Amino acid sequence: FLLTPFLPEISNKSSQYHSYSIEADVNADSELVGKTVEENHLRNLPELFLIEVARKGKLITPVNPDLTIQAGDKLIFSGNIQKVDNLSHIKGLKLFAESNGLLRDNLTEVIISNRAQIIGQTIKALGFRALFDAAVVAIRRDGESLSGKLGEIKLQAGDFLLLATGPDFMQRHNLTKNFFILSEKKVPTKLTKHQEWVTLGGFLITVALAATSVLNLATGLLFFISTLVLSRVTSSNEIKRNIPLNLIVVIIGALSLATALEKSGVIATLMDLVGPWALSISPVWALVAVYLLTLLLTELVTNNAAAALMFPLAYGLVETLEVPLMPFALAVAFAASASFISPYGYQTNLLVFSASNYKFKHFIKFGLPISACYSTIVLVLLSYNYNLN
Repeated sequence: FLLTPFLPEISNKSSQYHSYSIEADVNADSELVGKTVEENHLRNLPELFLIEVARKGKLITPVNPDLTIQAGDKLIFSGNIQKVDNLSHIKGLKLFAESNGLLRDNLTEVIISNRAQIIGQTIKALGFRALFDAAVVAIRRDGESLSGKLGEIKLQAGDFLLLATGPDFMQRHNLTKNFFILSEKKVPTKLTKHQEWVTLGGFLITVALAATSVLNLATGLLFFISTLVLSRVTSSNEIKRNIPLNLIVVIIGALSLATALEKSGVIATLMDLVGPWALSISPVWALVAVYLLTLLLTELVTNNAAAALMFPLAYGLVETLEVPLMPFALAVAFAASASFISPYGYQTNLLVFSASNYKFKHFIKFGLPISACYSTIVLVLLSYNYNLN
């Protein structure tokens, strides 16, 4: 709130944010063939603009009104993807996704992750359809105009893709490595009165039993979830989809890694090196050091990875200093979630970065005071609550 006036004033064209590049192939039997762009009314489509024509390996741009459309032409449009249905009314004009074996009745919008393995590669070279069971309907890159056929555009971090997805799309294990899913088509179901009472009543009863120490919260929630499944409020498949398995694996992996490093003697060796330094300072400064190292790491990698890498070190310091584990574990957890300075440290930062004309220096200028304030509060409260001195 206090730093908002310090944000740079950057003028953005609002229409730019919704302009996707859309490719459509002209079939031999198309009604467009043999007529000019003007005669086909391709310049009068609502919120869709014909910007290029790819013909026999060459790119025709700008497109003149008197250009005659030929069979095999690839028409490149730019505009509002919600108006793409206007193209489906033209006989013999097939969208890129339809050419790749998928219809447009199930569209999913994704953004390419900054750690995606597909960065720098073209859709055609990737074999996108086989790799993800999805075909690209349109591409959007904020702050830059795209040129050329969709299949030959080199993908970048922050690119928005509108995908026509197949039945196996959501089961692909490579999705989270490459995309952040922004929206997907879901069919909402209305609960019956009985189901509403089961949901609200069960939740309140679970919280009340936990608050009065009658039943452990985790146990109560398990019974509550079972009740929801039996009442058909939800399903076991939906629960499986919403369980954060990746996070659970990371937590278990971090604990297992810490144990393995301790049993193998790696932590002991490391503590022999830093032990004299750690014993010579107050536990508070050791806590600060763990926090700052995790904070630096989380700006470079994901928060889960930063926590997994730093927890064994924190665990070793706790063993050496003979201090409580909880403040150091919380320091790692809070620091791993404090990515305010870099646009690449967390997906929300990347979304803001890609949807605007902000530069890296703007993130540093705005995020550094927030990070300093956040870190000070965390470290002071941890030191005070756990009497570290």
